[in-house]
Amino acid sequence: WVSDRNRVAYCVSLKSGKVMYSTRFRAQPYASAVAADGKIYIVTRRQGTFVLAAKPSFSQLAHNNLRDSATFNASPAIANGKIFLRSNSHLYCIGR
Repeated sequence: WVSDRNRVAYCVSLKSGKVMYSTRFRAQPYASAVAADGKIYIVTRRQGTFVLAAKPSFSQLAHNNLRDSATFNASPAIANGKIFLRSNSHLYCIGR
């Protein structure tokens, strides 16, 4: 998860509770992160969507920005190989 208060990305072992990493994150998340296909999608209000590898070491795979001046407050939804992102003015469907 990424804390919206201190902008730190965390990975914790479910078995032991051990913190695998805590890494300073570039942007402040707002909505809940979503995991799919070995990736974690983190939507920020105005700085785009960050994609992290779902593994015990920090790895940012992508940073995607739709260049929409609107605010993104909703968690992404993932279905049938597509990701749905909603801003306060548009709904986006990204996929093949």
